[in-house]
Amino acid sequence: MATTAKDLYLGWLRDAHAMEKQALILIDTQIPRMGGFPEMRERLQKHRTETEVQLSQIDQLLTRHGSDASMVKDVAGSAMAGSQALGGLFMGDAPVKGAQTSYTFENYEIATYRSLIAAAELCRDTAAIPVLERILEEEMRMAEWLEGHLDQMTRRLMQGADAMASGGVGF
Repeated sequence: MATTAKDLYLGWLRDAHAMEKQALILIDTQIPRMGGFPEMRERLQKHRTETEVQLSQIDQLLTRHGSDASMVKDVAGSAMAGSQALGGLFMGDAPVKGAQTSYTFENYEIATYRSLIAAAELCRDTAAIPVLERILEEEMRMAEWLEGHLDQMTRRLMQGADAMASGGVGF
């Protein structure tokens, strides 16, 4: 059986579902590590709420097409997120590494939603387009926020490390 444009589109929606589940795991592992960065912790908590809504919206789009999320993709995405999260678990630079990972992941999500919007247009799924555009805007705002704060976070972490190494008090 040949793969149709709609098959590709629905597969990509299932991929987006798995991606948003992965995002929740990444966010959940990063929030507790942001002790010295309350602004990052607050922004991650806000984005977690956005991500839960996005996941629900993707579920609704899949249901409307008589499809559902792929258990295999969700499990694989969760396993990958868990291993990425464990990678920086014991490092003192976890806040900066977490922000870098989040920035990279946000840009992946941006690319995914741009493709999904184009696919929805080609499949004439006009009801999905505004939903996907709203999600894209949220991902772009998060990536922009991270880009605007990564330099500052890096400097604060390094200054805190120097202060601790010289016997002072870090952040």
